[in-house]
Amino acid sequence: MSYKREIQFNPMSSTSSTGEYDHNRQEQFISSSQNVKQEPNVGLFSDDGVNILMQQLCQDMKVTITESIKTKARLLFQKCITMSQVLESSVNKQASLAFCSLLLASRLQNKEGERYADEQLIDHLDKFELQSDGVIPLHSLVHIKQNIPMNFSELFELLNNSMISLQFENTSCYTQLQLAQKKLILCDNLFNLYKQCYSEFISKNLSTELFKMGWVSFGIIAKHLPSSFFDFEETLHCLVSFILIFWTCLKEIRISNTIEEIYNLCYIKNVNEEIHQFTDNKIKEIFKVENFNDFLINPNSITLIHEIFDKQIDTLGSLGFDERVFLIRNDVDFIGDINRLTSSPVYQIGTVRGSSNDPLRSPLRSPRSLNNIISPLQATISTIQLLEDTLHIEQTTPNEELLRFLKACNIDQTLNIENRVQSLVEQVPVNHLFMSNAQKRKDYVIKTYYQVLRTMLQAEEKRLGGVANFTTLLTNENFHRSHIVCSIECIMFAYNCRDKCHFITLLDKFYLEPFELAIVIESFVQHATWLNSGLKRHFRSIEEKLLGQLVWRKGSILYSKLDTISVPQPPKPGNETPKRQIEAFGMYSPIAKRQQQPNVKGSYSVQFFFRKVYKLVSRRIQELCIEFNLTQQEKTSQNEPMNVSLELMEQVWHIVHYVLNEARFLMVNRHIDHIIMCSMYAICNKVNRMRLSFRDIIINYKHICENNGTISAVEVGKILWQVCLEKENEFGDIVKFYNSVYIPAVKNFILDRSSYARPEMPYVELYSKKVAPNFVLSPRKSMTPRNFMSPTHNQNEQFFNQMTPKTKALYSFGSCCTVKHYDNTTSPTTEAKRGVKRTLDFGEGDTQTTTTQNLDTKIVKL
Repeated sequence: MSYKREIQFNPMSSTSSTGEYDHNRQEQFISSSQNVKQEPNVGLFSDDGVNILMQQLCQDMKVTITESIKTKARLLFQKCITMSQVLESSVNKQASLAFCSLLLASRLQNKEGERYADEQLIDHLDKFELQSDGVIPLHSLVHIKQNIPMNFSELFELLNNSMISLQFENTSCYTQLQLAQKKLILCDNLFNLYKQCYSEFISKNLSTELFKMGWVSFGIIAKHLPSSFFDFEETLHCLVSFILIFWTCLKEIRISNTIEEIYNLCYIKNVNEEIHQFTDNKIKEIFKVENFNDFLINPNSITLIHEIFDKQIDTLGSLGFDERVFLIRNDVDFIGDINRLTSSPVYQIGTVRGSSNDPLRSPLRSPRSLNNIISPLQATISTIQLLEDTLHIEQTTPNEELLRFLKACNIDQTLNIENRVQSLVEQVPVNHLFMSNAQKRKDYVIKTYYQVLRTMLQAEEKRLGGVANFTTLLTNENFHRSHIVCSIECIMFAYNCRDKCHFITLLDKFYLEPFELAIVIESFVQHATWLNSGLKRHFRSIEEKLLGQLVWRKGSILYSKLDTISVPQPPKPGNETPKRQIEAFGMYSPIAKRQQQPNVKGSYSVQFFFRKVYKLVSRRIQELCIEFNLTQQEKTSQNEPMNVSLELMEQVWHIVHYVLNEARFLMVNRHIDHIIMCSMYAICNKVNRMRLSFRDIIINYKHICENNGTISAVEVGKILWQVCLEKENEFGDIVKFYNSVYIPAVKNFILDRSSYARPEMPYVELYSKKVAPNFVLSPRKSMTPRNFMSPTHNQNEQFFNQMTPKTKALYSFGSCCTVKHYDNTTSPTTEAKRGVKRTLDFGEGDTQTTTTQNLDTKIVKL
């Protein structure tokens, strides 16, 4: 059976030559929210083709599946290929999706008390549960024939996107798959170190049975560690210990008589003595030998080692993989590029060596040379050593300097602080978070808390000219809870425990509002002066998630605050960055009330919060516009690339500002990026007649998220795919949100340019307004024909006729949200020239309109 079947496309007859609906043709304006059926723009296998493909995969894997599993797998395949363009025209990716569908279908069961037929799966996905175990194990991937090569990295990436699209991310199966990804990344890093050490100290020949015996033996021992092969530091020390023992036993064949360099090679100063003793004892216990050398020279040992390995129990069950797969990578690469697994529960994937503040690079397009990327294991060990070097001199109780501040309060706060810290830390399941050296890492949390608190108080005392009484701060419960959460995040990041507890869980555990953490986190980072770039990026990611999404959840304390006070206005251009001495202590500063904006009624905390939100919004708008302009400049086929001007960027800002001030209901349970992307589409495409599609915006948004590293691929998928619509539990893609919720709420503001205040946009960080890169400050001609009739016009005629021409022009028609979370989408090779219209045009006429004014142009380049 050949998998290179001809892919049958189902092209949309109503598309333009570019493959997209033409948004500038007035007759086509029918809201996508009213469409009964949304056609995919990808090639689909027929049902027979899918069945044949899955049957061949099962034969390769030597598994037998029931008709029920076949039916569910086929439905999942068709659902995933419709919801996300994961396949393009690649047969290999279609085979990967078929494998994923089989893997998931074999684990789907009716929930207790529910009785739905297999054919009802897609319509009632919430009535089925996804179990961890199934008849198709993950490792069966290696048995699939080589004419359709797959690897674990691509498979995990596809599984992540598929399970998010199907809303299975809260299942135990998804949790297990996240652990499997973490283990894959760790094993890949360890195997590369093992190869390097073996060739450096034992033998240059990596194809011998001895090399294989060493790796398999280590895999057996590592599974007996307390962390069961999941803790980066513990497993690395186990590998170093094993290599030291291995090298000692091979005196006659080893190529090096010294091994001191192994510590530098493995990023550590010395091996942990407890783990070294553990490794030595396990070798004797498992292989039942006193002298490991005698075991290694025995010709039957290789068979015995594989037998022992096969008897080991994998904690991941059928979602685990065989560590021996790394030994066959030279023939077939079953691992793939682990740097693609950005949604795995591992920090610092694809970390670039060197400064992140290189003035010669673009702020949006960081160089990602493979030579500059350090492994997650190396980045983790480096952060752990930084933590140990910083905290080894600290105490788990307040030192004399901190006690001075505690006793200077109106009432001595020493006992209150100590008891509060112990109480808060005890609420965290430390043994669950840190399976290895739990007490040591718990102490690090407390030490971090006291060290940063002391630095904060010292800085504030200096700023206030000797004032040491901080009763307001030190008696504020929310401040201490926020401070503890930040301290825990430091330690979790250092030891790569992302899979154990998300910071949102910590907020819920401590009954802490996201708003409270959002106004403390910057102060923590400023005064934890020892944080490296990785930790700073991590806290930046947390802060952006708080400001952009979590504080806008339904029931947030922010809404109750805004009911009684006015929303502060953005700072005037040139005054965007407040003085550090004002911002250092945030809302808890003793002089906070005196720093409020003039003529603004409200608390300083709200002013502080909105100043940060405005800064985030401004940066996101600028990033999107610059990224779009950079993309246009790279299109060499266009003589006149389309660019977003500063004027258009200002108009996008005006809409977002209006939503934050007058239409905040749009923010409830949504992300600020939803509003920014929809505003950019409305202004550029509908108001100014640029042929800018949602696909363009989404591709550029994904590029920004990848380069900034603050939002993972799976989180991007959630932002674009799982948007809350009108009802609380109703979700759709961003195009449905735009048509059904966003436009009805903001159309009056867009159409009426005189009734609302439109403050100037604060330009921050990326550039000053005087030097704005890649912005075209002049209009361009619009060359889009406008006499095209949508085939769906008749069936939606009643809805269409209820709109005024101006309102019709605001809706998005034909925009398809069926991309693999908008990944791997290429632009058409030929398309009409794009343009920007100077005046507002809402499509009243049927004739083609162009701008004829002769205006001076000025292009500012990077």
